[in-house]
Amino acid sequence: EAMVEASNDTGANNGLKHIENMVLFQYLVHTLEADFVPRHIAYKGKSTCELNCFTFLCTREDILKHSCDFVAESLDWVIIRESVLNVLLGSRKLVFKTFVKNCISLLNQHQREVEDDISSKSASDLDSSLTISSLEFEREALISVKKLFIMVINLDLIRQEADKLGLTSRADGLRNPILEVILEELTYNTIYLS
Repeated sequence: EAMVEASNDTGANNGLKHIENMVLFQYLVHTLEADFVPRHIAYKGKSTCELNCFTFLCTREDILKHSCDFVAESLDWVIIRESVLNVLLGSRKLVFKTFVKNCISLLNQHQREVEDDISSKSASDLDSSLTISSLEFEREALISVKKLFIMVINLDLIRQEADKLGLTSRADGLRNPILEVILEELTYNTIYLS
């Protein structure tokens, strides 16, 4: 919420506060990723050669090409249920729908700013170190939002699979899957699609 508020604010300290919020968000996503990725690997039985990036997880065939360590598939829901990401998203202090809406708003706002600002920036504006660093931090923060969305989607898929196997209980809490929240937000707020 602070990132959305700071990006909408036009105060004098706006730039530094905005960068501070983006760096804090990136740190949070990195911490969540450091906890969730090894648990996801242990759950699904993937290679451990690429712990830092979901998109490059090796399959069993890739292990023969590389000398990767293979972690056997466990399908143990408890591993995922105890992850910091699942605990955070299941917390009553975090309003999940509002959180997702704010992330979508940031993604949409940044896309419009990139389209509008690149053509309207003068050379003197681009020379400012705060402007240049702010653009770089925004880019990194948006990458972090995308990583977070991917982790939550993977968490939702694992939870759905555990539900089908009867491994979840009422104690695991209820939360709408992120794809449903995104679809609802895009359906009812057509401003994001324009």
